[in-house]
Amino acid sequence: MTEEVSIGEYLRRLREEKGCSLEEAAQATKIKLENLHAIESDEIAKHVPAIYAKALIKLYAEFLGVDAAGVVERFRRLHGDASPVPARAPSASSSKTARARVLTQVPRPVILGGAAVAVLISLCCIYLLSSPRYKLTVRAIGRVPIKVYRDGQFVEGSTIEPGKTKSWRAKKRLELKISKPENAEVICKGAKVDLPRNASVSIVLDKGGIIKKSIVSPSPGK
Repeated sequence: MTEEVSIGEYLRRLREEKGCSLEEAAQATKIKLENLHAIESDEIAKHVPAIYAKALIKLYAEFLGVDAAGVVERFRRLHGDASPVPARAPSASSSKTARARVLTQVPRPVILGGAAVAVLISLCCIYLLSSPRYKLTVRAIGRVPIKVYRDGQFVEGSTIEPGKTKSWRAKKRLELKISKPENAEVICKGAKVDLPRNASVSIVLDKGGIIKKSIVSPSPGK
């Protein structure tokens, strides 16, 4: 991501390259559609507190398969770690509007005060980022054709170029079908997964752990 391209524009282009509509992205990430609109139009900091905006941006960047930490760090440089304090007290109507925007995704118990608000927002962010239980990362040594299935549904089919890294998350079951496992490093919970090198491989991660299975092409004439 270059400095000439805004965070929202960068994420929007990635989504379009992936062939995913904004509605599909909202359904997959559980981020409200209006917040995705705000992220892609670089207006999310105006709608929710900065700490919450960073959590939404990180979740969206991970869904798009890019360096989420780098995107969040750039957002932090632009907007800081906390929401700006108004120079003057807002009117009653503007206060109600601001609270309504936050409450579209922050649970009602957050209507407290001071430190309690910050704690509950942080807990909400942690919940959003940790809700997908399973995660696999692929680092490409050479070109890696791959198909991804999340919770039993096909997500994408693409080729990871050498030197690139992509990650996927799922709540119940995550499956990767890799055509050239010799060109790939698969990482789960910080450890490399041993891959068979003589054929395409299917890697399934669910509550039973990791299951690896070679995919053998049918012989000619069969």
